Amino acid sequence: MQASNWDFIPMRDPFPLERVTGTDGEEVALWIVDLERLSSIQAQAMAQIIASNRDIDPRLRTPGLEQILKMQLAENAIATGGCSVFDVLTGRAMVDALNKIDPNNNYSLVGDDNFEDDEIYE
Repeated sequence: MQASNWDFIPMRDPFPLERVTGTDGEEVALWIVDLERLSSIQAQAMAQIIASNRDIDPRLRTPGLEQILKMQLAENAIATGGCSVFDVLTGRAMVDALNKIDPNNNYSLVGDDNFEDDEIYE
């Protein structure tokens, strides 16, 4: 019988257990998850857990996990942004969400600079 993605969480090889000193000075044993072998469902669940906790071990932040975290932030911004169905279908909701969560970059729709906002909805 083949194992499904829910039967196990891939652990780091060859030594999945690591001992670290906690914030209170006490030694703690941690099981280290192999983030490279997580299924997409497991990676999304891990991103949600990490997004809900601000004090993250930098070793958990991989480029793939960062991308999932950004996507989770964008989805949350769209869900709470009061966007219309038209905004979601045209991509404007995603652009607005990306501009909110990543203000260092300026995202826009292709050809968006040719129209004023009031012209698009006419």
